[in-house]
Amino acid sequence: MRVCPEGRFGEAELEGTPFQMPTRLADGLGPGSDPKNRFPGPSTPQSHDDVQRWVPRVDPQEGGATLAANGCNEGNSHRIVKQRIILGRWLGRQGSSLPKCVDGGIPLSMNTSRRHFLSCASAGLGMGLLSPELSEAADSAIPARQRSPLKIGLVTYNLAKDWDIATILKNCSEARFDGVELRTTHNHKVEVSLSAAERSDVRKQFADSSVELMGLGSAFDYHTPDPAKLRADIEATKAYIILAQDVGATGVKVRPNGLPKEVPVEKTLEQIGRSLGELGQFAHDHGQVIRLEVHGPGTSRVKYIRTILDFANHPSVGACWNSNQTDLEDNGFDANFGLLKGQIFSVHMRDLYLEEYPFRQLLNSLVASGFRGYTMAEIPESADPVRVMRYFRGLWLSYQGLL
Repeated sequence: MRVCPEGRFGEAELEGTPFQMPTRLADGLGPGSDPKNRFPGPSTPQSHDDVQRWVPRVDPQEGGATLAANGCNEGNSHRIVKQRIILGRWLGRQGSSLPKCVDGGIPLSMNTSRRHFLSCASAGLGMGLLSPELSEAADSAIPARQRSPLKIGLVTYNLAKDWDIATILKNCSEARFDGVELRTTHNHKVEVSLSAAERSDVRKQFADSSVELMGLGSAFDYHTPDPAKLRADIEATKAYIILAQDVGATGVKVRPNGLPKEVPVEKTLEQIGRSLGELGQFAHDHGQVIRLEVHGPGTSRVKYIRTILDFANHPSVGACWNSNQTDLEDNGFDANFGLLKGQIFSVHMRDLYLEEYPFRQLLNSLVASGFRGYTMAEIPESADPVRVMRYFRGLWLSYQGLL
């Protein structure tokens, strides 16, 4: 990127970079200029108070940020701060960020000289892809404007399916993920076959780490027309609920997985719901919740999940929003989200770069609805998993307007 002689990233330079920064900077810039979407354009004037309000400080112990003024006292400082924020968020939107300076300074303070600011910024741009060490430093040194009210976690299906518990804890900690959902049949081997001592050991490993065991991901479903299989699945789920309690999890994910053609749809939905009602009470008695994944041919339609939850009619049974394309069907995303709003217990998200799904709208809707739980990455395998997780977290923050 070309740096102008005055030591500033002017609006013209930003709009004309080789990276083709868009002139409409609606993605992640926060409230201020666009009347429809509440985002500022690059030329929107800001007052001294406005500039102060957008400059964050990080709490390194918590991995988040709180609002703080950073000494924006001079007219030129307004411009530099504004351009620094625009540039940082633009980079964050692409999965990158500006690094912490070599001398430990954070080039957001307006006590920093232009030369210092430019050396930091150009170093980050020149490197292109940051090393893991600098990426981690950048994540804490150039923090969100405020701490996200949401939590970020990992579903071990599929990225972590071959990891043992020690690897899960190490990688989630390095990528600054808050928690994990352990999917059944994977290499961590947290299954109902564990002895009492082994369950206690799993619980201790998580308790001694910074990573929460958010839940267990089962593959139980309750749509079968066979009464014997249905009862077997319900009882197997109860055993899994006890396992979740023993290892220190907070709940169990289950799923519907289809609509038998020979059975009326309403009857199948009622059967699934009443099964979950029984399981909800059992889960409640063991300090757990049931998270019903929006899943399966036919049953992934949100309106059917709403019907299932109505039949379940238990406060310990809620939805696991699964970020399916079917969320956009029927009356559209807003209407479907509204059907489950207030009863979403967790969220699964695919790769956030997928333009086919409104992930920004999902995250904003979750925050606006009062949801304060886990949004989980359920993404494919990678030869460089921690780096992928860091990119995922960067986009997750950017979609909330926090980078």
